[in-house]
This record gives sequence, C-alpha cells and structure tokens, in this order.
Amino acid sequence: MKYFTNEMWRGINHCFGHEKANEYSAMWEKNSRKYYKLLESISDRIDEKTYKYFSQSGFHDFRLKKLELIHNEYGENPVLQVKIFVTDWHNTLEIFFENVKKFEVKSVENDDWNRDDWGYDEILPVDDETLSFEVLFASGASFFITFPNKSLKIIGEIIEEKKDSLVYYEIGDDHFNKGHIREAIGSFKKSLELEKHFKTYEKLYYCHCELGETEEANRCIEQAYILKNNSDRTAYLYANSLISKGDILRAKEVLRKLLSRNTSYKKAKIVLDSIEQQT
Repeated sequence: MKYFTNEMWRGINHCFGHEKANEYSAMWEKNSRKYYKLLESISDRIDEKTYKYFSQSGFHDFRLKKLELIHNEYGENPVLQVKIFVTDWHNTLEIFFENVKKFEVKSVENDDWNRDDWGYDEILPVDDETLSFEVLFASGASFFITFPNKSLKIIGEIIEEKKDSLVYYEIGDDHFNKGHIREAIGSFKKSLELEKHFKTYEKLYYCHCELGETEEANRCIEQAYILKNNSDRTAYLYANSLISKGDILRAKEVLRKLLSRNTSYKKAKIVLDSIEQQT
C-alpha cells in the first residue's frame, strides 16, 4: 500500500489520545487527498460504475466472504480471472478482475484482528496499459492484483433500503470499544447517512475527542444537542463543549435548563457552580 499504509492505520488506532496519533491522522488526511486526486486522473481507465463506487463509497468495514481464482485450460496465453465476494451483512457484491497478470496474497502471523475485515484499498497505475489493485485487511494481510485497463468491475448492487442505520451504529460501537476509532467513525457516519440520531452524533463526539480533534468533536455534540436537547448527558457534554470554546453564557443557559428538569444531576451542578464563581 502506498497511501493507506498498515503502519498509519495501526498508529491512528493504537496511539489515540497521544501526540503521535495526531501526526498519523494528519498524514492520513494528506495521503487521502493525494490518492483520490490520482484515482480521478486514471478514471478513464476504469469502468464508470466501478470508478464511481470506489471514489464515493468503497468497501471499508465490509467482510470478505469468498475468493475465487479461475484459470483456463493450458495454452500459450492462459487467462486468470479473480472474483472477490464481499458483504456488508445485508448484501453481497462481487469484485471481478479479468485477464489478471499478477495475483499475490500477503499473510500475517500476528492476526490480532479479524483477517477478513476489509480495511482500505488502492487502485494505482503500473504503466499506460496496466493497473494494480491492493486491499489491506484489518489484520495486516493483503491482496495485490495487476490487470489491464477496464478489466475491473463491480457486479451487483447494494440496495440502500435494506440497510439499517442501527446495524452501522452497532458496528461502530463495537469498533469504538475495541479502540478502532477511525473505523468507528466510518461506521457511525454510514449510520447517519441513513438516519440522523443524537446518540450517533454523541458517539462521534467521543471518537473525535479520543483523536484530539476538538473542533469536529464540538460540531458533533452540537448536532446531538440540536436533535435531542432534553437528553441530560447530551446537554452536559454540550455545555462542556461550549465552555471549551469560551461561550460561558450559553453553557450556563444549557446547564440551568438541564438542572431545572433534573436537580439531581450532580456533575452539571458542579460545573455550573464552578463557572459562576469564575464570572
């Protein structure tokens, strides 16, 4: 992998809360911009539907179901086809490669994550006539394939109506509990695409706090409060966010409203008393 390396991915997830994690995150964002700019430059060498899917959606958090290698009869010009079947728990898609020139599998011994959890993929130019495809799995294992232009296709459609926002929320929650913060963010965002819910924004707030991304964390907890301003915990978190931004008057307003309906919320009372003594 050239842009989405295993080192960066693990660095982000295993160093969250530390300065090093911010360095990895900044590098990841920089590489992401570079990669998608390059992908756009070779879009005419990829099937239109396939390019659109890889550039807009991708297969992050999908599960590998099956891999097929199809080799023709012996001859002067043997043809190898590769079929990769992946699922998002509701639908199965086939990623099809024709006239494959090279196929390599890199395995790992220290399989501390699920080997078949799809992480990130890259489509890169090899020469004017050939492209490469590489996918990095959560374990660090990978597939590497080279093939001619226009020989990669996605077969099948994901039916959005069959997706459940709760499924992605639960996947995100599982990632978060395991410390896989970037993966959790991806799943929570997919959940929000299907249904806006204050708890999902609240979870994103925690994720971005773990990564030290204060501005994005503040934006998420504000959205959570807009959707559910009578949630005590959301209100408390939002008030603390406002304090961090220096909006003390608004924080007092939110805390007083919270305590007017729940006088026993001690943490809110402590924060309110503290900022009132300082102003």
